[in-house]
Amino acid sequence: MKNYKNLLDSETWEFVEKTKSFLGSLTGTQTVKEQRDNFNKLWKAFTSDYPEGLKIYNNIIDEVPIRVYTNEKNCNNNAEVIYFHGGGFVVGSLESHDSICADICFHTGLTIVAVDYSLAPENTYPKPLDDCLTCLKWMDANNDKPIILCGDSAGGWLASSLTHAVRYKNFNIIGQLLIYPLLGADINQGSYLSNANSPTITREDIIFYYKAFFGENIKVDLRDGPLLDHDFTNLPPTIIFSAEFDPLFDDGKEYEKLLKQNGIKVKFFEEKGLIHGYLRARNSVNIAKNSFKNICIGLRNLSKNKWPYK
Repeated sequence: MKNYKNLLDSETWEFVEKTKSFLGSLTGTQTVKEQRDNFNKLWKAFTSDYPEGLKIYNNIIDEVPIRVYTNEKNCNNNAEVIYFHGGGFVVGSLESHDSICADICFHTGLTIVAVDYSLAPENTYPKPLDDCLTCLKWMDANNDKPIILCGDSAGGWLASSLTHAVRYKNFNIIGQLLIYPLLGADINQGSYLSNANSPTITREDIIFYYKAFFGENIKVDLRDGPLLDHDFTNLPPTIIFSAEFDPLFDDGKEYEKLLKQNGIKVKFFEEKGLIHGYLRARNSVNIAKNSFKNICIGLRNLSKNKWPYK
C-alpha cells in the first residue's frame, strides 16, 4: 500500500488532511444523507469569495436548475461553457462548485452555465444525463455562440457521455475539457489498483458510486461510459486533466489514446503529485494552482479554436 504522505508535497498533504477531516470515508459506511452533509461541510471550508466584476444569476430549465456566471469586465464572447459538477453522481450541487465556476468565469471571461442535475440513488441513469441534455438543448436554442462542455470527476462522465451522444446531431460543440474524469476504465487493473486507497477517493468509493448511479441497470463488471463506445470519430477537440495519485488516472489516459487513434485533437495533462478533487486546492496548493491556470488557458484556447498543443 502506498504511503501517500511521503509521495505528496507538504501543501498537498495539508489539503488532504483538511479534506479528510470533513469528508471521512465514502465507501458506503455512511448513509447518503451523511455523505451529502459532510460534502457540504467540505466545500464550505474551501469556498472563496467571488472575484469582482461577475454577474451571477439562477434559472430553471424544464425543472433543471442552472446558475449562470458572466464576466462583465473581461468578457470572452467566443463561446460559452456548460459545467457539470463532480460528486460521484450522489453528492454535489450548484453550491458545491459555485466558487470554482466563478473563478473559471473570472479567469477565462467565458460565460459558465452550471447544471444542477438530479442526483443518485434517488435518480438513477439516465435521468442525470437527460437533465444535462435538457440544458444543452436549451443553450443551443437560446445562444448563438459555440458551446464547450466541461466537468470534473462524475461531471466529466456526464460531459463526455453527452458529447458522444449528440456528436452526429446539429449541436455547435467546439470542445470538451475533462478534469480527473470518470470514463469507464477497467476497475480491476491499472490505476484502480495502484491507487486503490488514494486519500481523497478510493476504488471502493467509485464502486459505491457506480452502483448508486446505475441502480438495477448496473453491469456485471460495473464499467460503463465513453470508453466503452465503439465509435470515437466526429468528436470535438478534447483536453483532459488527470491526477497522478487518483484511481481514475487511467480513465483519462485511455480516453486520450482512443481519441488519438481516431484522429481527434486531444491534449492530456498528467498532473504530477496531485490527487482527486484538487480543484478545491487551487488557492492553497501551488501545483493545483498551476493546473487550474492550465484549465483556464485550455478553455480560452478551445473558445478561440486555438490548438497550441503537441
